[in-house]
Amino acid sequence: MAVETVATKPFEGQKPGTSGLRKRVKVFEQAHYTENFVQCILDAIPGGAQGATLVVGGDGRYFSVPAVQKIIRLSAGNGVKKLIIGQNGILSTPAASHVIRLRKATGGILLTASHNPGGPDADFGIKYNMENGGPAPEAVTNQIYKRTTEITEYKEVKGNDVDLSKIGTSQFGDLEVEVIDSVKDYVEYLGQIFDFDLIRSFLSSGDFSVRFDGLHGVTGPYAKALFVEQFGLGDKAVQNCVPLPDFGGGHPDPNLTYAKTLVDAVESEGLSFGAASDGDGDRNMILGKGAFVNPSDSVAIIADWAQKAIPYFAKGIHGLARSMPTSGAIDRVARARNYELFEVPTGWKFFGNLMDAGRLSICGEESFGTGSDHIREKDGLWAVVAWLSILAAANKEKAGTSVADVLQGHYAKYGRNFFSRYDYEEVDSDGAKKVMDLLRSRFSEPSFKGSKLGPFTVADADDFSYTDPIDKSVSKNQGLYVLFDDGSRIIFRLSGTGSAGATIRLYVEKYTHDTAEYTADVQKALKPLIDEALNLAQLEQLTGRSAPTVITTMRAVLIRDKVGPSSALYIGDAPTPQLADGQNGGKDDVIVKVKAFGLNRMDLLQREGKYPIPPGASPILGVEFSGHVAEVGAGVSSVAPGDEVFGLATGGAYADYVRIPAPMVMKKPTELSWVQAASMPEAFLTAFQALHVLGSLQKGEDLLVHAGASGVGLAAIQLAKAHGARHVYVTAGSEEKIAFCQSLGATAGFNYKTGSWKEGLMQATDNQGVDVIMDFVGAPYFADNLASLKRDGRLTMQGFMGGAVAKDVNLGTILAKRLRIEGSTLRSRSLDYQSKLVQDFFHSGGLQAITKGVQRDKTEVGSPRLVVYDTFDWNEIRQAHDTMAANKNTGKIVVTIS
Repeated sequence: MAVETVATKPFEGQKPGTSGLRKRVKVFEQAHYTENFVQCILDAIPGGAQGATLVVGGDGRYFSVPAVQKIIRLSAGNGVKKLIIGQNGILSTPAASHVIRLRKATGGILLTASHNPGGPDADFGIKYNMENGGPAPEAVTNQIYKRTTEITEYKEVKGNDVDLSKIGTSQFGDLEVEVIDSVKDYVEYLGQIFDFDLIRSFLSSGDFSVRFDGLHGVTGPYAKALFVEQFGLGDKAVQNCVPLPDFGGGHPDPNLTYAKTLVDAVESEGLSFGAASDGDGDRNMILGKGAFVNPSDSVAIIADWAQKAIPYFAKGIHGLARSMPTSGAIDRVARARNYELFEVPTGWKFFGNLMDAGRLSICGEESFGTGSDHIREKDGLWAVVAWLSILAAANKEKAGTSVADVLQGHYAKYGRNFFSRYDYEEVDSDGAKKVMDLLRSRFSEPSFKGSKLGPFTVADADDFSYTDPIDKSVSKNQGLYVLFDDGSRIIFRLSGTGSAGATIRLYVEKYTHDTAEYTADVQKALKPLIDEALNLAQLEQLTGRSAPTVITTMRAVLIRDKVGPSSALYIGDAPTPQLADGQNGGKDDVIVKVKAFGLNRMDLLQREGKYPIPPGASPILGVEFSGHVAEVGAGVSSVAPGDEVFGLATGGAYADYVRIPAPMVMKKPTELSWVQAASMPEAFLTAFQALHVLGSLQKGEDLLVHAGASGVGLAAIQLAKAHGARHVYVTAGSEEKIAFCQSLGATAGFNYKTGSWKEGLMQATDNQGVDVIMDFVGAPYFADNLASLKRDGRLTMQGFMGGAVAKDVNLGTILAKRLRIEGSTLRSRSLDYQSKLVQDFFHSGGLQAITKGVQRDKTEVGSPRLVVYDTFDWNEIRQAHDTMAANKNTGKIVVTIS
């Protein structure tokens, strides 16, 4: 097999970033593009490619197998002695680092774009790791880039593709190719680091449930080997653990947004422990029942427990380190335990020199990267097993200790660093540059230091620069930061790891040692700092982006233990909804920043576990809202970012942000307040549907509305009268409520607490009954409803607050009177149905009539008006639910977000 020389020319932009070269797949698929870059890697290997042994593998993303075959041909053409390749080209980044070190290889070529999406229209990446198993330092990546600008030829040996599915050794010309088990060596190594017997015993001894999500990345086979085979857990302990070239169409990034199915499973199933890893296995996320472990806290907690819970560290810890944007939680552990501490730029390669010099044991990044000196890469599964080791050790001390208990114990010992990150992805590069230039300009002003940003006093501001204490190399422009005199920080960084546009990352941190604040909501605690950061950077003005693509967390009203009484409600952290999670990639969806939301009876039932959540709907409560449009899908033209809107969702309105299909939102008339707009959608649309779509109410007909003083009942009274109904009767639980209904147009009302509503109705109608009945009560009223309808009458059922099983009902009445009975829950209807209902309501003049109604005197009877019984701040959400549960309200209850 002869070596062939192929003429080529340089491609622009082949400059490796902190994690290698990442571009769209279609870029790598260009003729000569991949060959050029691999040739430049081989040319830049210290000591040369001739006689080298290289490890090759990757996360299995699209284009991996063709790339491996190209590497084989190029390695043979450049005199490489041996390639060690993971089976099917699969090798997690941590496993590759371990194999390089175990086999004493020259280095490794890793095919990964880490947590970036995969597929033919997504990302691919190639990076080089050194003989220590860590990413190539800047001296090497700079040499690779230099070669890409001057390359004129590459060398290869042509031949049949090597069978990567078969473990064993083969020859490709003079090149030895060994295909290895991708999992075996790595799992055995973890068994030497951790006490698997302790973990296995803990997991088998109590009621502790585990779920790991591989996000269809490379860690799936490793997770099965660990959780199922080593720890003896069942198959339910793992999900999405089959590696796929496109990661199942998802985004293989283990955070609250992209690992949403895991987050939902932990909460909905009440799991004790949840964890996820990313595309190439070097990142991790840790969850517990009612607890999200911020990555900055995670590495601090691992460092604090390491000598007690992890045998590998029994002999001592050399030092701790974090990336500059990562919170200072680990700093406090280092000071308390007298460990050396380092602050380095973002990029795992900066930890490598410290580890090789014996000065660093445990380190982490806020971007869900955690690791130690056992290898020279961050290691997602190492962090997951470390947490299981901590929980096993903690439960030996006190049975029943949970993830939340470990977190609160750490805060009690060290205080809490509130931390959040906002990602603005695929921002126009010019706009991103303007943001960073503006900040540099402000920081250079002599008066900036000592100035006030709101309540915060600037102590320092600069562009972070790092001098490596081992080789004295200097890395400049690593992130713009503002340090305030109370220790709080805001940081801005441009990330170059995406293949389209730029990503601006905003980091915000605040420390507290006030025990009363330890359980506070992250976003609420950080809001003053976030507001000042956005104002300082003028981010919306310069980039046009009114909201981030990813917020580490958002605030939402959640339910402890999934279901419960009103006392189980609390404001906590939840995944921020993303357009990409919607149908068709969210093309026809909008994200709304919620200002207010309305309460409905279904919210109480869902909280109690009595109302099934529609498939695909958010488990967060709430279906009606008002707010600003934050982001729109590519196919949306009806609204734009910044528009004031209100609308109807299938769930999720009790939160900072909600995602809904664009047809389900309407622009808010200026005459309506946020509270009024939020009070309208569910009540008026439900009433409109019941009266006109289901009940076919005609002019001159008579109507009975049960629960007439409810939000839907009041809407029905007004819509019916506006439509020309002759008489509208209501039932209610007090004379005051009946009188209020009459003030809106009801003919008469019947107090169900003091007498028979049926007898009152029949007396009022001369025993004729009514044409249409709207009912929310169900079983107790069913027989009387049938008796109270005229021939060809219609009964519409919107609920069954009194029960769902009617007894001793004479079905002959239905037949004899030719009655029609229809039931409907609007929330479970299809999108097409709900969208048409919204448009029909709008075009029927309903919205215009309501807008007119809010402007007139409340004593007038005429066009509809909105009736808001009371308004609560969402910190009073329990009181709001209790008010509705006690049937105190006449009209809507609305909650505002503070």
